[in-house]
Amino acid sequence: MKTAVIALLLILSLATNALLWQRVSRLEAATTSATPADFPLGENMGYLQRCADKIWFAAQAGNWPLARYYHDEMAETADDVIHAKLIKEGAPVSANMSAMLPPALVGIDQAIAARDLPSFRSHYTGLIQACNACHAASRHSFIHIAEPTHTSDFWNQQFSPQP
Repeated sequence: MKTAVIALLLILSLATNALLWQRVSRLEAATTSATPADFPLGENMGYLQRCADKIWFAAQAGNWPLARYYHDEMAETADDVIHAKLIKEGAPVSANMSAMLPPALVGIDQAIAARDLPSFRSHYTGLIQACNACHAASRHSFIHIAEPTHTSDFWNQQFSPQP
């Protein structure tokens, strides 16, 4: 009797493992079958632009933790685009971004860490130039990013530090 119970438990365990293995295999196939064509490039670029705008206002308001947050969001989003290995209309978008955006974010990162507004402004200009250079290299020079000239009232967010 004891042997039969052990055999039954072993069979149930093997069957359960086989079902789980099958499910994991299906999930892996679903996640690895995505192609660069499936990558939401426009949405990611729009998010980068929004973060670039907001990081400017956070720094101008002296809200360095918020500026850090938007810096990190930009770095993560850039990393996603870079790892997608995108080539769009013959242009190596991911490779171009890899060469241009992360280096521009280093200076922003240092200025935020030092809470140095003049340095931030200088590096921010470099960031915008890197964005536009990347657009030109990716055959999208018609997308031209500029430093914010509007007030932060454009956003429904307070950029000044909160108590």
